[in-house]
Amino acid sequence: MNRLALGGKADLKKTSIAYPFTTQNGYTLLNVLLSLSLFIFMSGSFGTLLHYLMTKEGNEAIYQHEWTNTVEQMLLEIKQGGNVRVINTGRGIEFETQQGQTIRYEKYQQVLRKRVDLKGHVLVLQHVADVAFSLADGQVSMKVISSNQSVYEASFPIYQYFGGDKP
Repeated sequence: MNRLALGGKADLKKTSIAYPFTTQNGYTLLNVLLSLSLFIFMSGSFGTLLHYLMTKEGNEAIYQHEWTNTVEQMLLEIKQGGNVRVINTGRGIEFETQQGQTIRYEKYQQVLRKRVDLKGHVLVLQHVADVAFSLADGQVSMKVISSNQSVYEASFPIYQYFGGDKP
């Protein structure tokens, strides 16, 4: 029978899970600090290591969600804007909003950026090797070539051309 059931003391040497560790002097502060610093180093390095392993050298494509967000944002702004014109020999587009601001999308280094009244620097697409805008038949066409030579194209109707509201 179990000694505890009879009201006696249990033999800790036989029943305790921690018995093999009771012969040690203790877990010192130095052990804690070493373990903690090793854990922090490993957990901090994990994200960098994972990013390094997931990123392939030279595979600098435009992410699909970036492209979708850029196209939707430009469609909305061009729809609400007016006086659309292509600038810099097809390397940029400029139009005016209903509030009188001038919105400009242009290639800058390896990104497509948005500027308001020639101020600011909002990145809308990364890894852009080339961009070409054209204006014909009441629509703006945009062709973007990424750094890995993938081609992306989009077209935006100019509603004013079709008799839409003036800004």
